[in-house]
Amino acid sequence: MIIDSTNDHSDPTVVHQFNLLSIFVIEMQAKNANKTAITAAAFSSKFRSKREIYVFLTVDVRAYLPNCDNLTIYFLKDLVSGKRH
Repeated sequence: MIIDSTNDHSDPTVVHQFNLLSIFVIEMQAKNANKTAITAAAFSSKFRSKREIYVFLTVDVRAYLPNCDNLTIYFLKDLVSGKRH
């Protein structure tokens, strides 16, 4: 949606939506600023089993995944490494 800044009689709902979008972008930038990178060695030293990787992805990352019994450890490691989305 494009807002014409030269028009002083803007629709209040459009201005409100623009303000909400601005707030959302600021909140997402703040969340992304808290993210840190982790090396493969550090990750593998902390998470050794399939269940530990599954809990990390579902609890900490908040990824929606099927039951752990239906996934392979290779699939979970690909998710963590970014090879799968």
